Amino acid sequence: MGIAACDAGFKVRFWRTPVLVNALVEAKKEGTLSKFMKQFDKLDLLICDEWGYVPIDSDVSKLLFQVVSECYEKKSMIITTNLEFARWKVKQGLPGRGSASSRVA
Repeated sequence: MGIAACDAGFKVRFWRTPVLVNALVEAKKEGTLSKFMKQFDKLDLLICDEWGYVPIDSDVSKLLFQVVSECYEKKSMIITTNLEFARWKVKQGLPGRGSASSRVA
């Protein structure tokens, strides 16, 4: 789907979720998180691969939530995972009600 979106002229970004997590943590540490987050404004489609591949703590969960919230109702997201949907909150440590998983349909 990502390649088809590119071929159709959409702006697409593919991230392996563990790499995205590392980039988010690094940007926050360097004080450049706002600048880093602006890249999502320019996208039509964000693809996050390997969601749930590594466990994350609540601070990282909040950073991922920011990414999902940034895309919510503005652009499309594709999330791939080997985890069944019911285990996302437990595995990812996502906040409860209103969490990132509630924004994914």
